[in-house]
Amino acid sequence: MNASLLVFRLKMALAIIAILLLGGAFTYGLMWYLTGGSISGIAMVTSLVVMAFFLTLFQWLIGPYVINVMYRAHEVKPDDPTYGWVYDMVADVARANGFKDTPRVFIADVPFPNAFAYGSPVAGKRVAITLPLLRILKPSELKAVLGHEIGHLRHRDVEVLMAVGLIPTVIYWLGWSLWWGG
Repeated sequence: MNASLLVFRLKMALAIIAILLLGGAFTYGLMWYLTGGSISGIAMVTSLVVMAFFLTLFQWLIGPYVINVMYRAHEVKPDDPTYGWVYDMVADVARANGFKDTPRVFIADVPFPNAFAYGSPVAGKRVAITLPLLRILKPSELKAVLGHEIGHLRHRDVEVLMAVGLIPTVIYWLGWSLWWGG
């Protein structure tokens, strides 16, 4: 890894930490103000943040299995007689993007064209392609789509969106508890 990339990643990590700390301080200050300095208000915010974190973590860990069921996705292996070529294409694109291991490849049996990247630490990195997309794209176009999806995995977009998704989740539960809690 070159030095400029390391510096960039360090700056990004520090920026994220700063945003989280400032957001937490703002939230605690706001709750302190809204509850008149009540410790129960601070405890409520803390419990909401912890609950939102664990619900999001649970969703992230089991999400790939739920997606497979919803999309009727089945895994493609390299020796698959029908879709083995898709696996090979994903392996080529992944290797070109610096992946040591090929993401797991799935074919989704749904009526609309789509491709997506998903995964978790438990399920591993995954790429899914729907059957209509396989029918309408040329191999060169499919390779471009797969490159886009592999890019999502390379840049950890699943993890970033999970972390960003915590913000509206916490705000929702905070609003819900304030609405019903008086």
